[in-house]
Amino acid sequence: MTAAATNQAASAPQSSDKESETQALRDEIAQLRRELMSALAQVASNTGKTARILDDVTADSGGQAISVGQAA
Repeated sequence: MTAAATNQAASAPQSSDKESETQALRDEIAQLRRELMSALAQVASNTGKTARILDDVTADSGGQAISVGQAA
């Protein structure tokens, strides 16, 4: 076998390993992106709820006032 053929044969498994590692990293990134999008959707939902509650208790919007009392 020539030196070039030996190098080419030796690099084939390494190339396959690199391809599988690259695919594994792509899959992991895709999963992380899905998890992040889910978390951001929950943050947006909770932020919207907070905004609605604040609108409800703001005098400018005709909402109800918050009263604070002292426990006996």
